[in-house]
Amino acid sequence: MNEWLHKQFSLLPDELKAAIIPTERVYQDSKGKIHKETVKLFLPSASEIFADDECSFNADKGLYEQLDYYKDAHNRVRALKDGDGHTDWYWLSTPHSGDSTSWCAVSYDGGASSYLATTTWIGAPVCFRIKNSEESAPLVGAER
Repeated sequence: MNEWLHKQFSLLPDELKAAIIPTERVYQDSKGKIHKETVKLFLPSASEIFADDECSFNADKGLYEQLDYYKDAHNRVRALKDGDGHTDWYWLSTPHSGDSTSWCAVSYDGGASSYLATTTWIGAPVCFRIKNSEESAPLVGAER
């Protein structure tokens, strides 16, 4: 997935690439060891999308907190890009209980599920962070 994300980054306009800031992501392997990686593009984790009681196979519990936006289950649903009103599944960065063959996904109705990594028809919500205006503005006086 990281290779694919790097390729997607290379396709972005230079102005957007320059605005994207590095983001530290945390991963836990099947032995419980924590790994940190600084990236520009990433997939959200299951714990950022679902509350603990909504995703029992969440292998990254405790690494991230559920984002406020996703506390409303309607915000988990993603429409297909063709605009026909249908929704589709999408991948998360969380392995299913530390298993490298199955990964957490969000179903067409916003529920938690898992699929084999070879199921390529599932979408991938590429995420990134950009500088806010204060980060890119020069400092003025002692007010900042």
